[in-house]
Amino acid sequence: CDGVLLDGEDIDDDDDGARLCDDCDDADPEVYPGAPDVYHVPGDFIDIQSALAFLPSGTMVCVRPGTYVENLDFEGKDIWLRSMGGPEVTVIDGDSNGNVALFHEGEGPDAVLQGFTLTNGIDSTGGG
Repeated sequence: CDGVLLDGEDIDDDDDGARLCDDCDDADPEVYPGAPDVYHVPGDFIDIQSALAFLPSGTMVCVRPGTYVENLDFEGKDIWLRSMGGPEVTVIDGDSNGNVALFHEGEGPDAVLQGFTLTNGIDSTGGG
């Protein structure tokens, strides 16, 4: 699933019952598909911004590998947005349509963007 593991290999380092390929954090047994406050894109949401707009602070969004043409706004929420495959295979493309990711409404230290390549952004309002 990540170019190293073969399909069918059931590696589960944190013993939470979720395969490494499906687990957003295989070092934390509290984070697994279906866990409270853990959501997936795609899966639970069709795109990343939909998840950010709908979910409350305190949730985690696990993003599967792919290229997402979006401009993200955390909307003042403390949401942990994490790539499942890392920046080499998970890209957020701003399509030259403004900031790729914007934190501007008082998000705190628990608003996290981790494991992505951000590309094609235009710094129009001071965000990234």
